[in-house]
Amino acid sequence: MRCLPTLLAFGTLVPLAVVADTAQFKPVADTAIFQQEAPNNFGRQNSLPLGTVANQTASGRLLLRFDVSSLPFNAVITNVSLRITVLKQAQTPKAESVEAHRLLQPWGEGTKTGQLGALASAGEADWTDRLKGQAAWAMAGGQAGTDFATAVSTSAGLGGPGNYTFLSTATLVADVQAWLQNPAGNFGWLLLNANESVRSSAKRVASREAAATQQPLLTVSYSVPPPPPPAPQFTQVALKSGLLELGFHAEADYIYTVSFREAVNVGVWQPLTNVVSRFQPADAVVTDPANQTGRFYQVSITGQVD
Repeated sequence: MRCLPTLLAFGTLVPLAVVADTAQFKPVADTAIFQQEAPNNFGRQNSLPLGTVANQTASGRLLLRFDVSSLPFNAVITNVSLRITVLKQAQTPKAESVEAHRLLQPWGEGTKTGQLGALASAGEADWTDRLKGQAAWAMAGGQAGTDFATAVSTSAGLGGPGNYTFLSTATLVADVQAWLQNPAGNFGWLLLNANESVRSSAKRVASREAAATQQPLLTVSYSVPPPPPPAPQFTQVALKSGLLELGFHAEADYIYTVSFREAVNVGVWQPLTNVVSRFQPADAVVTDPANQTGRFYQVSITGQVD
């Protein structure tokens, strides 16, 4: 006699094929923090200061946040690039490398306008506070390792007016993947000059309040694994000519293993046979001699065909 348990087991799967796509995002929040105007917020200004001014060592830094939660929850991020637009540069310009660092703390975009911003209100970001009246930066302008990640996510050389692209890196991809998996931990990036002691590197960068073609743009390429196949189960059990026949439906290009053991809850499952249905689904039937007693069976997916 043979007994059929309801227990099903599954192996680890690697998807055979994925669906690839690309999505673009505009910032949901951006502002600048500017050492020269330390108490001021720039949350609704259409151009933001970045870099160091000519007559002193005061620097501007950008804060940018993008909401990527509209991507499929199981998306695997494969490529990320960030485009920003320089609108204006210093009169005696110097090209300078700009770094993007993942922000580790929340901050307030604010609502202030003006080339030099305006006094920050409660909850807005400025040079000393990430949330005015509620939380300060660990040090003025933000501290690496506390307010923003020490690691550089990506970098780009910025010169005169025009569009500049920060190219994809493993760290940039990891940032976006982390935001997709944990939206509550998405505080965006901080952009700053790699060498803030270089004077005359100051630029005005378009914000999300600028013209649509000038706004920062995040481009994300991703893949989506196909859905897993249905859980396999026996659909046919029959005794024919001294053989026990076990039937089940097999999806194309998956490896199915039929296993047995002598007791339903005791012992190790022993493989009876493997079944592979190449190219198209099929109804599979496996057999086992019927001259044994007390044997229990299960069918499981144990892999995919390359």
